[in-house]
Amino acid sequence: MGDQLVCQINGILRTRPDPSKLQWTDSQRQHRSLFREAKQFARAIEADPELKPMYKAKAKRGIGAYQVAISAYMHHPEIRKNPALISITQLK
Repeated sequence: MGDQLVCQINGILRTRPDPSKLQWTDSQRQHRSLFREAKQFARAIEADPELKPMYKAKAKRGIGAYQVAISAYMHHPEIRKNPALISITQLK
């Protein structure tokens, strides 16, 4: 039963959705691909002892360097080429 049912926030049990039948649009595929790249970028930032503190310094309360790196990658194309630009970039 564990893999077949899901409990929603309101406590209702229902069958687990089957995403294999979804038809993604080109825009959705591009966005999913960009997000996949952003996650790889964020993992690299987390592993870099020089860059991680720079991203952590940009983080607001309750947000970590990983989330800041994903946001920066998604919204600031220049950071994709040079991750050190985070120190001068204004984040939302």
